[in-house]
Amino acid sequence: MTDVRQWMPLHIGVYLKNTRRLTTEQHGAYLLLIMEYWQQQEPLPDDDDDLASVTGLVTERWTEIRPKLERYFVIENGVWRHERIDREIEEANTKLKEKAERMQRVREARASKQSAAKPAKGSITKTDTSSVTSPVTEAVTETVAGSTTHLPSPSPSPSINNPPIVPPSGGNATGEEKPKRKRRSRLPDDFPSQADLETAQAYWSEHSRSDINPRRQVEKFRAHHEGKGTLAASWPATWRTWYVNAVEFQKPNQNKPPGSSSDMSRWGRNNQQSNLSLGDHD
Repeated sequence: MTDVRQWMPLHIGVYLKNTRRLTTEQHGAYLLLIMEYWQQQEPLPDDDDDLASVTGLVTERWTEIRPKLERYFVIENGVWRHERIDREIEEANTKLKEKAERMQRVREARASKQSAAKPAKGSITKTDTSSVTSPVTEAVTETVAGSTTHLPSPSPSPSINNPPIVPPSGGNATGEEKPKRKRRSRLPDDFPSQADLETAQAYWSEHSRSDINPRRQVEKFRAHHEGKGTLAASWPATWRTWYVNAVEFQKPNQNKPPGSSSDMSRWGRNNQQSNLSLGDHD
């Protein structure tokens, strides 16, 4: 049976509305406190050393921000109680118990169906199982309808002192399987190809950047990704990102002659003949 402590729902909009006056540090401390509350399923002890440990602060710093956070809790009988979270914990456990009971009824109905369908020893007469089909169907339908989530979906609370909580959407709403990711690989020794280089130069020409040297870009591209040990699912897409960014990041050089198609073709021929990785050049 799933443990309700695995995740804590949060009404983000109402939370932000009720905590506008907290600093970033105080936000972090408050969230850590309510998460600890949810994990432990019980109030927090009114002990500065313990609360400082929960928030990750030194005790001196905790005592300075404590007054700001006290107003979100009810402090009594030596504990910090959060009334909203107490209600959510109770409701979450009730929902979980109801789901367990529904599942138990399904198991019992299934066992009853199997028992009724089993023929007596030595009998060749088929057993009529229609009488047990309906209870099983009803139990399964009830389970599917009532077990979308094991936690409650509470409505926002109007209380200012108790920021309400809400569960995330969780999972794929359409029920469709996610497409499998393409396996990533290291940079091939013969990449980019002549066709890839021609595509890049055509792009540079369209953007009036014929000054970009194709050979130099290939050397930089290979040195960069070989040095980082990059794994890519599509190296043509990675190369496309590189040569598109070159237009923006490389300033035009008026003194340097532009890279020509003959330079690019010569590189492509040499690369195909020697299969030499340009990333190894100095």
